Amino acid sequence: MVPEIQGVALDDEEEIGAIAAWMAMSSCQVKDAIAYYAEFPEEIDAWVERNERLADEHRAAWRAERGLLSE
Repeated sequence: MVPEIQGVALDDEEEIGAIAAWMAMSSCQVKDAIAYYAEFPEEIDAWVERNERLADEHRAAWRAERGLLSE
């Protein structure tokens, strides 16, 4: 089975190329990232969740410092 993330498979060269161009990465780097996620999804999902939570906390603090209503 070919590793896939959100509908993008390692053998979808057109999609890999588009992602690589958008991210200013090589196709090999994109494929490595997809393969790593396929192997360790819990690790990456936890990292993404933590970063989203921290971003929300920082955004709320920034808004509070300026007396803005929370979103």
